[in-house]
Amino acid sequence: MIKVQNRRSIKIYPPMMIWIVFLSYIVNVESSTTKKLFGHAKLDGNYQINDHNNLLSGFLYSKELAVNDLFDVLDELKNYVTRYDHQIVCAGMEPKSEMCKIVIHQLALKYFEAALNTSDTGFKSYIWRQIHNDELYGVMLILDPKQGNEQDEMHQILRASTYQRDICASLLLESGNNERLRYIRLHIGPDKSLSELIKNLMMRQFVEESTQLYLCTEYKAAGVHNVAIFANQLSLKHFVNTGFEMVECGSKLYEVCGNSWFKNRCLIVRTITAGDCRSP
Repeated sequence: MIKVQNRRSIKIYPPMMIWIVFLSYIVNVESSTTKKLFGHAKLDGNYQINDHNNLLSGFLYSKELAVNDLFDVLDELKNYVTRYDHQIVCAGMEPKSEMCKIVIHQLALKYFEAALNTSDTGFKSYIWRQIHNDELYGVMLILDPKQGNEQDEMHQILRASTYQRDICASLLLESGNNERLRYIRLHIGPDKSLSELIKNLMMRQFVEESTQLYLCTEYKAAGVHNVAIFANQLSLKHFVNTGFEMVECGSKLYEVCGNSWFKNRCLIVRTITAGDCRSP
């Protein structure tokens, strides 16, 4: 128990003390050292993520997606499908209808399975967990629209969903900016009890590492080419810091693309190069 001048006392519990010591470290390090805090999951030339298991390397740790991650990932993946793909899979049904919920649940399961299958071809999906409590923080699912049986319903939905984004981007851009693979980035978020500073640092680490994974994987899949992605407003500044240029945001995207999923997003573009897949 720590005494203060006004004779009131403040209880500092062990977990809180850990964060205080850690933040004190951040405040006092040089900028060159601070940069290392976000180098936790580096990609080498073979685009594998190397885990360093060091508390000072970041607030999150990453690992390859595995079958036993389904329980943690499924609900957020269903939310994604509801926001983005329900117009394709549910036709005129309301997203909250029981039949639509069943279809969305099945599609989310198939997306997860497809990500595992794509990992077998060398394009690996990853999850990020919070170091201090091991809770899921974010996911990057990588799916190959060209993989699988073309007669399979999920395969057709995956291609239609990818095509929808490509069409939306092409209506706003002069040249094609197609991704070779399909990327589903899910941000579950941090422990709500954490400070805004910690939350921001976690977001920065997740966006930087998952973006690095995205850029390198896309280069391995298609070489040098332009890509267009639809970033949410929360992570927009982080993408801009990694070389993306903003084209259009918000209501304009909704008007052009005709899907409410685009409402709170911004279309951003970037050229993928060999430099995106080299060790730092």
